[in-house]
Amino acid sequence: MLNLLIVDDEKVTRESLRTIVDWKKFGIENVEVARNGLVGLEIAAVFLPDIVLCDVRMAKMNGIDFCEKLLESIPTCKIIFISGYSDKEYLKKAISLKAVDYLEKAVDIDVLEEAVSDAVGRIRNERVLNVEMENLKGFVSESLPYISRELVRELVKKNPDKKFTSGPYLAHFFKAGQNEAFTCVNVCILGDAGESTDAVVNAKLLARFAKDDYLKDKRIYAGFTMDNRLLTFIFPLLFDRPGDAFSGMVLELKADLDALLDGTFQYAVGVGDSVLEITDIHISFKQAKEAVNSYFYHGFGKVFYYRSSKRYEYIPGAKYQQGIREACFAGDFEEVDQILHSVHNAMVKTNDVHIEKIREQAVFVVNFTYEMLAAAKQSEPFDDEVKRKISAEMSNAVILDELFEVAFRHVTSCAKYANKSDKISRKANEIKLFILQNYADKGLSIKKISDKVYLSQNYACYLFKTLTGKTINDFLTEVRIEKSKELLSETRYKLYEIADRVGFTDPNYFSTLFKKYEKCSPSAFREKL
Repeated sequence: MLNLLIVDDEKVTRESLRTIVDWKKFGIENVEVARNGLVGLEIAAVFLPDIVLCDVRMAKMNGIDFCEKLLESIPTCKIIFISGYSDKEYLKKAISLKAVDYLEKAVDIDVLEEAVSDAVGRIRNERVLNVEMENLKGFVSESLPYISRELVRELVKKNPDKKFTSGPYLAHFFKAGQNEAFTCVNVCILGDAGESTDAVVNAKLLARFAKDDYLKDKRIYAGFTMDNRLLTFIFPLLFDRPGDAFSGMVLELKADLDALLDGTFQYAVGVGDSVLEITDIHISFKQAKEAVNSYFYHGFGKVFYYRSSKRYEYIPGAKYQQGIREACFAGDFEEVDQILHSVHNAMVKTNDVHIEKIREQAVFVVNFTYEMLAAAKQSEPFDDEVKRKISAEMSNAVILDELFEVAFRHVTSCAKYANKSDKISRKANEIKLFILQNYADKGLSIKKISDKVYLSQNYACYLFKTLTGKTINDFLTEVRIEKSKELLSETRYKLYEIADRVGFTDPNYFSTLFKKYEKCSPSAFREKL
């Protein structure tokens, strides 16, 4: 939380600056104003501003004198001067006071916000540096987790701060002349529903590893990334191949994680290749990050080596959709299951690093399977309630197997239901098939349909309604409406011709039914296409 003080002898300017900028987006929670330098000093003594926006020319005490006095008591305060005059002497004094910027009135808000952002950035950097330096002085054990985390976060950057990669910092953290290479190890830790560890758990883990005598002796540092999703270790050691001494250390790390997490969280370990220069650690970090993502395909509790894993881009095809559709309508659940397994295995084989993209593809496959089973009347309707249920199940899935398991369970459930009532459902399917083949027959009646499947009219109606939830006439109407929609979208037949082709004797009755089912007339439906 930061404090901002605005000092200007023009009331309009003071109040405008107070209200026109969204200070909170810069982390500035408190804003005070003063009408001149003397009042500003009085307020500052209590308010303790982090940033001051100050006019240069003011009565009683000008901005330069005010800031000189202010910095004597609050030397870390950042000054941004605002002036209606381009006075070189004032500008020189502003520079000597190490002002963040010198802005001319009327103030451009974008320029002002840029200057404030610069000031906030300096404050935050100074605070971090001050804390780091204070901790380094004592280097007490309580500060080691924080130091380790900040060191790791800096070194995995593409362009780390040079003070960490050379000179006294480097000599302090790593044994000079004894670092043959650097290797990154990333640990992904997730809860059962895919949630990351919280700040308390992270702090405990870092404290545990910071106090590990073996890690301290080897100068191995650990820290969570900025998003807290990865626990990163930097080993100042060469990784030659899986099975070497370094790999043994990784397995020791894995044993520590097993003991520390105690089954509360799931984890996986990714190991990058070694790099020879400390400024190239970011390369090993990126590789370890890609390697650890293999948990999505192969599960938790494992160590994945970047050099041992081949990665390809997964390119989805549409052929499986046709296969699932045909198998669902044929009631061939074994074939649906086999197709799902083949899609799952294809995804696993790629080991694609873009796991969010793969997750989206997997979610699509699961939803498509549900939709086709419902369309084929092999399961409950694919309505909003079912969609919410599936979405809830899949949101708790952390790995690819768990996503596909949602679909596998549903297919198995449908197959069991189908096997139990196979004889009865076969009759219902025969009715559906006969209607699908003869919907254009204007004389198609329940008698004709029941005679075809060797059932009485009453029992045929009862059976069909029990199994499908709708009457035979309702199903016949739905088929005719769906077929008419295809003709409306794919042809330029006149409406009375379409009505005739789908089995209606009266075009007006066709239009009435169409509007009832589709909430619009056939003409309006065609116009929307």
